[in-house]
Amino acid sequence: MQKIISLFIIGIALLACTGKRESACLLKEIGRMPAIEEGYEQGVSACYAALYDGALYIAGGCNFPDKPAAEGGTKRYYKGIYRATLADTLVWEQVGTLPEASAYGVSVQEGERWYIIGGINENSSLKTVLSIDISNGCKIDTLPSLPNSIDNACGCIANNVIYVAGGNIGGKASNRVYALDLSIANCWEMIEEMPSRARVQPVCASNNGSIFVWGGMAIPIFLFKWFKDKNYKIFATMFLFIVATTLFLLGEYFGAFESNLFHWFAYILVASIGLYNCKLVIDSIKTGEKQTVIPYGPALIFGAFVVLFLL
Repeated sequence: MQKIISLFIIGIALLACTGKRESACLLKEIGRMPAIEEGYEQGVSACYAALYDGALYIAGGCNFPDKPAAEGGTKRYYKGIYRATLADTLVWEQVGTLPEASAYGVSVQEGERWYIIGGINENSSLKTVLSIDISNGCKIDTLPSLPNSIDNACGCIANNVIYVAGGNIGGKASNRVYALDLSIANCWEMIEEMPSRARVQPVCASNNGSIFVWGGMAIPIFLFKWFKDKNYKIFATMFLFIVATTLFLLGEYFGAFESNLFHWFAYILVASIGLYNCKLVIDSIKTGEKQTVIPYGPALIFGAFVVLFLL
């Protein structure tokens, strides 16, 4: 098996260009996203991609086509497979359809074979592993499923073995590394754990017999689930409540301002909204149901007044 190396990199710049610095990399727009599936033309995140025989292939992905996430929009997942010849202008055509809509999986390629591993959709994280024959009209076969559902991981191919590292397993950040030998293709094997913190959305590559993994992040699972379920409005208001309360009490203690009715009115309003949303958090945890939060726009406005007049 390959040697796994975990890199701790604060910042890295990669240039795949030659020539003088001022003209080394030329970026230009050569097209838009396909407009075949409704909403896809707005652009997607976490889609899958491959290059073959002078053409670009993309599949899946997700976005918020109707309303932004911050306004309570619903995330939509896609399943189309699209092809465009690399030219000055991309012209897309649909050449296939994934078995189910998904995003945030691992996408790796070896020649005409394009592999899409795991991922997530509106229902759950996925175990499925797809093998797409690009040279044969994007014909889709299935390979052995992952031992666990995995999303937001990274992957690569080396010596005819697919490696998948990190990501969420059962909704929790992982540092496991799985491998599937394509010459046998009977089952996935967990070969080891990375000697570092668990991470989601890392990057990996293979070179000279080693697998390099770097980047990624890991946040507490309960926070991830809350944000994933669009309860970030509750947290935003709670955070505002804590900041406003802290500033107000510090101002009172150190005599930073002279108390008046407006200060107390603004603070009580912000505190009331914050406390009410704290109650919603507790109710949601108890019942398992989402709660309708008080809009935090007004709270932000009055919070700004509180800060302004405290200073």
